[in-house]
Amino acid sequence: MPATRTTSTRPKSGRLKVRATTYRCSLLPGLRFANTFWGKTTADGTLIEHFGRRCQGWFEDDDGHREQCDFRFRFKNCPQCNAENDIAARRCRECDTILVDPDDMLKAALKLKDALVLRCSGMDLQHGADDKGPWLKITYYDEDGADVSERFRLQTPAQRTAFEQLFIRPHTRTPGVPLRWITAADILAQRALLRHPDFVVARMKGQYWQVREKMFDYQGRFRRANELR
Repeated sequence: MPATRTTSTRPKSGRLKVRATTYRCSLLPGLRFANTFWGKTTADGTLIEHFGRRCQGWFEDDDGHREQCDFRFRFKNCPQCNAENDIAARRCRECDTILVDPDDMLKAALKLKDALVLRCSGMDLQHGADDKGPWLKITYYDEDGADVSERFRLQTPAQRTAFEQLFIRPHTRTPGVPLRWITAADILAQRALLRHPDFVVARMKGQYWQVREKMFDYQGRFRRANELR
């Protein structure tokens, strides 16, 4: 059996108080504008998380017309045209499609017999390889230990691009700052730069659960993991 390696943020029993310090941090992604957001850094000043949503830069034409840069660090895609919208948007800024309310989505999923909704409180990363090449498996856990997983193959350029879009981009704590990786082991080594979703929705496919939706930056009526209401 091929060797595998695992790293985990699965919640442990008991309560742990964490003291976090938040700073104003400067960020310059692949853009022409510097951005300053609230964020978290290590003792040596390395950025490990920021809370920016949209680039703060502005363009100005020869007539003095100003327009804000449209790059978004955090966003939700329109299911109709795939445009990137603000995480709190109710309508798509491109095609005007009504965007699904996260509370409505969770309520609908909870009513389905073949759906599983996890109030996610942690995730494990495991990598390995087989005759089809290297892979990375991510397992998501809720507060009661229920879990669901997804796996990405990392052999071909198309597979690696899909992994970047479907996993790295929504999970990174520092959007706009590229996460450098070549192998799956590189991802595990930078696990601290990745975040777990607030909710995971899976549907039964055959005998297995298949992840259909991952919700980040959730703001709504449902309680998130480790949150008292």
